[in-house]
Amino acid sequence: MDNRLTVSVFGNDILNGQVMQIRTNNPDGGNNVFLRTKYDTRNFGLSINYKIPTKNKLAKEDANILNSKKEETGGVMQQGQ
Repeated sequence: MDNRLTVSVFGNDILNGQVMQIRTNNPDGGNNVFLRTKYDTRNFGLSINYKIPTKNKLAKEDANILNSKKEETGGVMQQGQ
């Protein structure tokens, strides 16, 4: 297919290891607080991209648009003498 088709597969947190834990220690001997939450944050995805070929030569983008020189005449208008 001449490098027009791109297939990507991704997965985040596959082992489901994201856990939030908060623990407080009260130095005065009061009650300690322990909070633990766990959410299922696993996600998976599949991405398929296909570049449609075009025969219109005017539709091609200039790849070096950032490298082209820009002529600047200054920003000040010259007064008549």
